[in-house]
Amino acid sequence: MEDEEPLRLQDDVVLLEDQRNSREEETDVVLLEDQRNPSEKETQAEDSRIVTEEQRRRALIVERRQQKEDKKTSKNSRVESMMYRYLEMRSKQREEEVTAREKEFSRAAEYSVKKCVSMLSSMDVTKQEKQDDVVLLEDQRNSREEETDVVLLEDQRNPSEKETQAEDSRIVTEEQRRRALIVERRQQKEDKKTSKNSRVESMMYRYLEMRSKQREEEVTAREKEFSRAAEYSVKKCVSMLSSMDVTKQEKVKAYAVFKTPANREIFLCACEDDF
Repeated sequence: MEDEEPLRLQDDVVLLEDQRNSREEETDVVLLEDQRNPSEKETQAEDSRIVTEEQRRRALIVERRQQKEDKKTSKNSRVESMMYRYLEMRSKQREEEVTAREKEFSRAAEYSVKKCVSMLSSMDVTKQEKQDDVVLLEDQRNSREEETDVVLLEDQRNPSEKETQAEDSRIVTEEQRRRALIVERRQQKEDKKTSKNSRVESMMYRYLEMRSKQREEEVTAREKEFSRAAEYSVKKCVSMLSSMDVTKQEKVKAYAVFKTPANREIFLCACEDDF
């Protein structure tokens, strides 16, 4: 009987060790699944959120660019229409001024010719002298008309050239300012985009570090709790074995079995149905 009891205890210990190993493997698998699944889900959710934000940002940028292009086109069309109306108004005004001057000059010339003819008629001169004077007056009138036409053409051409040059210089200046403003705004947008991307990356890194640290703390807390429970159970079992009504040799054999940490863990992991 005494020889059979150690063999029985050894068989029980081996059985308990096998059960403990299988349960440890199941516990490790469950812990790995718990650690992996939340992190994968959170990573997928974070990736989808980042992709959605990027798509919205790109759509907003495209919409704003389209609005700016529309505003630019409408503004250019308004400026062109204003320029055309201004040029038409100036040309019409110049034509009216030229027409008024021509009418005034023709009236003055006609009045002078009539007055000269009446004076020549009243003078005591021959018919040939009168004809010579009329020809001379007509030549003078024609030369004056030519000079007046030349002066009018110069007056019409110089202001139009000056106005055209001033308008061209103003358009060139506005175009240069507009291009400089566009370059400046694009640079500002690129700077904002770079700073925003760096902030998003830093936030992602901080979030991942925080999650990994939290996982490590949870695993450490579980291990500490398990070790404390195991230590308490071992001490309690030793005290119960010491108080049992057994011989000294049986106590020594039991102590030898429970002295190893592996046997203690097997005993702790065993359930009531295993005994």
